[in-house]
Amino acid sequence: MRVATSRRVMTNDLDPNGKPVWEDTDSLYLDVECWGQLAVNTHVSLKKGLPVIVVGRLVTEKWEETLENSKDVVFRYRTIMKANQVALELSRHQAAWKASNVQEHSLDELDAPRVKTADEIAEAENGAAATTADSSDSGQSHGEQAADHSSGASDGVIQRSMPLNRQQTAHLEDPNQQNAQRSQQQEDAEAAELSEDTVPY
Repeated sequence: MRVATSRRVMTNDLDPNGKPVWEDTDSLYLDVECWGQLAVNTHVSLKKGLPVIVVGRLVTEKWEETLENSKDVVFRYRTIMKANQVALELSRHQAAWKASNVQEHSLDELDAPRVKTADEIAEAENGAAATTADSSDSGQSHGEQAADHSSGASDGVIQRSMPLNRQQTAHLEDPNQQNAQRSQQQEDAEAAELSEDTVPY
């Protein structure tokens, strides 16, 4: 992570309320290295803009670099801090904490935090990438499903079970009414045969 530090000095200017204006000066941006469980806890607990207190040692890295389009070799330097301890500065913040053992503490207004491991962080990042890839392939999946349904409709007959209405259900439940319908159908058939045999003069 990168830490920005500065000090505040009072200027000769005044704000609309007549109070002196303070400004930041001597800004310093420093890369901080964290390892092990300290790196995991820092990644989960902190975000950009939070004030922190870092305890560690300053180390100057040195390496050689060849310039582009040239054979000249130059030396590069970078000063970093190898952190031993990282803490949230609490002059303007409140925080809850949970140790890796059974001890934990949280304020009444804050929920108890859950300890995350490095494997869980990596799994969450890989899951987000997989979700993005699945969303890009969803259009092709829907197209294949639509093609499967259309091919099934052309090769065979689609059978659907339709619910019976009240009138049909009543006919099935009343045997007398079914017999009456059959008798009426027989009488209609006999009347039709007689009308066909009658020849007008």
